[in-house]
Amino acid sequence: MAGGVREVTTVELCASVTRNLQKVMPLRGIMNNKKHRLVIDDGRRFLQRNQDQYDVILMDPLRTTTAYSNNLHSKQFFALARKRLRPGGILMVGGTAGNPVIPRTLLEEFAYVRAYPDFSVASDRVLGRNEDRFNELLESFPPEMRSEINIFRRGALEGDALRRMVSDWEPNDDWHPRSEYFLGTYPRRGPGWPP
Repeated sequence: MAGGVREVTTVELCASVTRNLQKVMPLRGIMNNKKHRLVIDDGRRFLQRNQDQYDVILMDPLRTTTAYSNNLHSKQFFALARKRLRPGGILMVGGTAGNPVIPRTLLEEFAYVRAYPDFSVASDRVLGRNEDRFNELLESFPPEMRSEINIFRRGALEGDALRRMVSDWEPNDDWHPRSEYFLGTYPRRGPGWPP
């Protein structure tokens, strides 16, 4: 694990997923690290049951169009995650595949959102960029993974450009999921959003 990390808590609903992750060599070291704590539970229930505060919450749950995925993609869940973040903490939501409903929903609960084609980050503070720290962390990955990681950084939208891009979409709500049922509807790519 990267220097400066005190503890990493992984919350996973399916125990077999964690067993399979143990078979992936780069992940085995993380999963067996003494700073790592594994919890088998539902992510939303886990955050509801404890009052712990986090610097970062990273999530890569079900695809946004999967039934019941709204449990982890709604305004109410993002509000819960925001309450569990320390001031200046960051929520990262992965697996969005360019779905504009997710950044639109994040904008309901967070003052600052940056959306990439496949994930979004959100915070109550301005999202800065620390290139030195990024490059330091990048060096910790095998060379063949570095170019893949850099690909994920391309095409970010934030501020007014992001608000315009998602303005036609309704946010996810617990009782009105917008992203689960995308039949016949495809996300519109706004100005500046990569194809």
